[in-house]
Amino acid sequence: MNREEEKEDMRKYRLLKLLVLSLLCHKDMHGYMIIKEVQRRTEGLWKPAPGTIYPLLAELELDGLVNKRKEVLGSRVRYSYSITLKGIKLLKVYAHRLRLVFEALASLMKHVEDELERKKVVVSNEDEWLLEKLYREREILGVIRRHVDDRIREIDEIIAKMGKRNEGS
Repeated sequence: MNREEEKEDMRKYRLLKLLVLSLLCHKDMHGYMIIKEVQRRTEGLWKPAPGTIYPLLAELELDGLVNKRKEVLGSRVRYSYSITLKGIKLLKVYAHRLRLVFEALASLMKHVEDELERKKVVVSNEDEWLLEKLYREREILGVIRRHVDDRIREIDEIIAKMGKRNEGS
């Protein structure tokens, strides 16, 4: 793996970390459920492997961002994860930053598309994959951006509820 591929893997890992926290902000989940929900929320564009999710969950637990609870189902044991207040606060900070990044990327991609159109650039059949990649990347950004916006609204609601609960104590 070259340096650029390593950087891309790290970016995906950080994004997955935020995505997992945002899912847990909505409800407690076990690992397989998280994998399926990531796949659903990214409209099938991303399906993280168990070898990625479980080490990530262990890291989040060590960092105090999630709690792990053992569930015994007959002879089976599985673990359910829930987000902590520390995780919620971190998620809110990063979600706002992420929204700004996606807005900038979407704007840049739109600018590139507009320039190609304005200059009447003709793409040969061999280079058509570049345009397809550009459109697919823009589509992925749109899906993730909508997800981030939804999670920011949920986080704000959760924090407001926690504030009301603390006022009543």
